[in-house]
Amino acid sequence: YDVMHFIVNANLCGDGSGGKPIGSTSPYDLKLKPRENLGALTSTQSRDLSLTVNEKDAVLIGVNASYYGSKLGQLWSDPITENPEADAIEIWEYWNFFQSLAHPMHVHLAKFEIVERCALPTVYPYTGELQDCYAPYPWETGFKDIVLCNGNEICRIKLQFDGKGVYMHHCHFIIHEDNEMMRPFCIGEVGKDCSPDFF
Repeated sequence: YDVMHFIVNANLCGDGSGGKPIGSTSPYDLKLKPRENLGALTSTQSRDLSLTVNEKDAVLIGVNASYYGSKLGQLWSDPITENPEADAIEIWEYWNFFQSLAHPMHVHLAKFEIVERCALPTVYPYTGELQDCYAPYPWETGFKDIVLCNGNEICRIKLQFDGKGVYMHHCHFIIHEDNEMMRPFCIGEVGKDCSPDFF
């Protein structure tokens, strides 16, 4: 086998003075740029998506969780129900009806911030304010593409959709995403950015 061998024989950090070579910045001097939060919402619609299971033990993502509770799960092949505009900023809510199982939900082509987590209601349809909400954990304050949705909770995220076309969101447990816990969504105009066959 060929092996690449590196010999480090000079200090790469310096400004050229005193014989020190000009090179990279020392890790101790690196500064992260301040993170700008996502802007104001461009949609007043809050998409409430259920994480549930059907009678055939397929794990599903459904719609209108605040109305149907855990009763309306959808298959990958069902028509698209989420159609944000390009560059839209929206709130999505994952309502996790699994009592003790958290789902790591991944949204393609969207950066997002975790807004809060709240307790699941016990009566449906539910039209009240969400209860027992708490802020993201300290390590969750940056931009994300995966969020851990705890059992018996609602996980609220604020997303910005940067592109156009058909993408997906899904649970990152392989056994779940391979068992129908994955749904397509369309960013942009139906018939132009996304085929109407998905609808």
